Amino acid sequence: MKGVDLLDQMVGYYQIHHRSTKWWRRLFFYFLSVAGYNAFVAARSVGGPEWKYRRTGYKDWLEDLSQELIVPVTARSAPCVLPTTPTVASADHDLAQIFTKRKTAGSVL
Repeated sequence: MKGVDLLDQMVGYYQIHHRSTKWWRRLFFYFLSVAGYNAFVAARSVGGPEWKYRRTGYKDWLEDLSQELIVPVTARSAPCVLPTTPTVASADHDLAQIFTKRKTAGSVL
């Protein structure tokens, strides 16, 4: 039970408080906190003794993780070079009238 108690303790310290009447939102943010702590434990076990957050702890790691996840969104720019030749020949696209006379209810009777 030591691991579960420590997990609940760390999630309780730095829990995302999101008040909502929807039960699934509270559950989502709780699982997000649990996943964040599990990622911290996995990174700590892989990182070794020279890992950056070995001495600073979970709070600093969580702050850096949130800064990495919040990145500015850049819009895609237009292509710099436009094609010089048209992709479709303009002679193939002539306008033509499809129907010469429109059928109405009066012409049927």
